[in-house]
Amino acid sequence: MWENKQTKNLKKKMKNKTTKIVLIITIILIISSIITIIASTTKQDTYLLEEKVLESYFIISDQGGIGVIPGVVFFGKMMPGGSGTAKIEINNNYNKEVIAKITASEEIEPYFVEQKIVISPKEKKEVLLTVKIPKEAKNGEYKGKVIIKIVTII
Repeated sequence: MWENKQTKNLKKKMKNKTTKIVLIITIILIISSIITIIASTTKQDTYLLEEKVLESYFIISDQGGIGVIPGVVFFGKMMPGGSGTAKIEINNNYNKEVIAKITASEEIEPYFVEQKIVISPKEKKEVLLTVKIPKEAKNGEYKGKVIIKIVTII
């Protein structure tokens, strides 16, 4: 009888431990599932619709100036410590909202201000591109590319 009671107590303790372990595993799986769902809904995968590459050019000089070069994104002639801008127009001819990711090639990337712009369907947006020249920049002509990637959120 004593063994029987002791065996019953041991079985009861084992059942309680097993129940606790199953409960803990279930809670961990639920939390893991919630985290996965949240991560998948906040991550925005994009799909590249098209890419445009525009030649660009600017001059760093001890004297400022102006200039126009047809067919080129020309930021102008700037002094060290200054900045230059160029205006472009982006047309969204798609029937959905797109994002224009505007970057620059490595030759001018240190000076270029990157942008992400949301454009509604059939909307036309004027975009002001900017280069910022550090005070310690060397005089010279800088040529590179402005890269515009049109993407949509999947």
